Amino acid sequence: MLAIVPDPWIAETNVIGTGTDDGVPSDASIEVRSADRLLFTVRTLVRLGERVGSAGLPHGTVTDSVSIAALAASSLMLRAIPPGLPREDMMKRMDAADDTSQSLARDRGGWAFVPMDVAGTTYALWHRSHPLGFIAHADLGSHVMAAWGEGNIPPELSNMQLRDLAV
Repeated sequence: MLAIVPDPWIAETNVIGTGTDDGVPSDASIEVRSADRLLFTVRTLVRLGERVGSAGLPHGTVTDSVSIAALAASSLMLRAIPPGLPREDMMKRMDAADDTSQSLARDRGGWAFVPMDVAGTTYALWHRSHPLGFIAHADLGSHVMAAWGEGNIPPELSNMQLRDLAV
């Protein structure tokens, strides 16, 4: 599967998750350590369209900008929830993270963009800061990307490539 990764490839990059949609590779997540030694995650989702699956029902992945922005925001916030909480407390924090991420994603005026080069084409990388770090997203047409991590938006996100992760 082609995934959106830094260009050049950074040695301390790890594939931390992959997924399929009805058996077709559809997403991959990588974790990268920036030059500033801060961790950030990039999740690539392939636009497969709305297809009829093996169960005979239509399905697909929502890849509009608000949905991908919410994915980045909720991923950043969920990782800040401490492990070992009682179930009720965990659920409350998860619900709060979802509510906040939806609100941030819909507030398009709070987002700014910077250029992101991918194989010679310049795309808009939408981003905003958050007390926990940064959140970002981009639409490359055939793929969309959500990114989140510690600190400010890393400069490594300004030059990306589509790379086969062989997942």
